[in-house]
Amino acid sequence: MNTLGRILSKALMMVAVSAAASALICFVNAFFIRPDSEKEAIIQQELASNCYQIESICERIGLWEKRIVSIRNSPALNQLRYSLAVPAWQAKITEYRTVTLPALELKKLQLQAELSGFDRNLTERFIIVCREKFLLRMSAILIFLLAMPLVISLVVYFVIARFAERVCPFYLPDTPQTSSGVTISPATPSLTVKISGREHFYLRPNWCRAKSSITAATRFIWKKSAPLVSFAADLFELIDFSADGGSCGEFTVTPPVENLMISEISLEENSSIILRPRHLIGVSDGIRIRTIWDFSPVNIICGRIRQIQFCGKGRILIAGAWGIEAGVVSGHPHVIEEEMIVAVSGDSGYAPFRSATWWHYFRKKSPLFNIRILSGTVICQNHPWEYRKPNASLLERCVNFFLNAVGSFLGF
Repeated sequence: MNTLGRILSKALMMVAVSAAASALICFVNAFFIRPDSEKEAIIQQELASNCYQIESICERIGLWEKRIVSIRNSPALNQLRYSLAVPAWQAKITEYRTVTLPALELKKLQLQAELSGFDRNLTERFIIVCREKFLLRMSAILIFLLAMPLVISLVVYFVIARFAERVCPFYLPDTPQTSSGVTISPATPSLTVKISGREHFYLRPNWCRAKSSITAATRFIWKKSAPLVSFAADLFELIDFSADGGSCGEFTVTPPVENLMISEISLEENSSIILRPRHLIGVSDGIRIRTIWDFSPVNIICGRIRQIQFCGKGRILIAGAWGIEAGVVSGHPHVIEEEMIVAVSGDSGYAPFRSATWWHYFRKKSPLFNIRILSGTVICQNHPWEYRKPNASLLERCVNFFLNAVGSFLGF
C-alpha cells in the first residue's frame, strides 16, 4: 500500500506540474499576443468602405422615394412622362432593402467582430489560448516528464559515465610524495586525548565528556581565514582546550550519538590528508587548512571541484560509523563506495569508476560511480553515516539540507 501510495502521489504531482506548466505557457502566449497592425488596418478600411456603401444606398433610396412622391403629386402629363422610371426605381429600392442592405449589414457585423478581437484583454486572450492549446500542451509536458528520467539515466550511464571512466585521474598539485607521515590510531567508542605544554586543541563542545587539568575557552570559529569551510563543517563555537599552567592535561571524547567510532590521525610536516569536513571532530593548533579548487573533467563529473586539505604537524580527531579502517593502496587500485571514504592522503590519486548496472542505477538501488583509489592511504568507515542532527527543528533541517547539498558538491 505504501508503494502504491507513493506511485499515486508522484503521478498526481506530475499531473499538477504539467497542468501548471501548460497554464504558464498559455499565459505567456496570451500575454505576448499582439494585434496585427496591417490586418487591423485592412479590416478598418473594409469596415469604412462598407459603412460608406450603406450610407450611399440609404441616401439614394431616400432621394428616389422623394422623387416618387413628388411625381405622384405632379400633373398627369408629368406622371405619364415618368411612368417607366418609377417602377424601375421601386424595384431597385426593394432590391436594396431586401438583398443588398442585409448583406452589407451582415458583413459590417462580421468586420466589427473581427476588429473587436484585437481589443480583447489579457483574460479573454488567456481563455481563448487555453481552449485551443491547454490540453495538448499539458499532454506533451506530462509525456516529457515521464520520459525524462529514463532518457537522462540512459545518457548519463552510457555516455557521460563512459567518458568519466576515461578521463585522467586527479592528483593534488604540490603535494608530498609520500604518505608515510600519516598514522591513524585504532577506532574506539571513546578516546582520551592528552595535551601538554602550550598545545591547544579545538573540539566540538558536544563531544567532550570529561577532562582533567584542562583549561577551556570559547573559540567562535576554527579558521578565520576560511569561515565558510568552518561553518559548513560545523566547526564554530568550539572549545579551546589547553593544559593548566603548561603542565599535562587530558580530556575524553565520546560521540553524542550511537554507532560512531573515533580515531586520531597524526600528521608530520611532509604529509597531508583530504578530509570530509563532517567527519572532523577536533584539531590541534599545528594543523593548517588549504582549500583547492580544481575544474578538471574528473572533478566536474564527480562534483568535487573543491578539495579541503589538512596539512602541517599535528593531530586530527575523526569519527566514522561502525568503525574506521585505514589502508595503503599500491599496485592494484582499490574501488571504494564514495559514502565509505572519510579521508585520503594528500599524495593519493583518484578517478570515478562505474560500478552499477543501468537498471540498478535507474532504480536508485546503487550509486552510479564508486571511487577508484590509485595510490596513497585511504581511511574508510564501515557503514554510511547519515549525518543529521536528531530532533532538529524545521529551520535546522532546512539549513542542514542546504549545507549538505553544497558540501556534497563542493567537498570531498
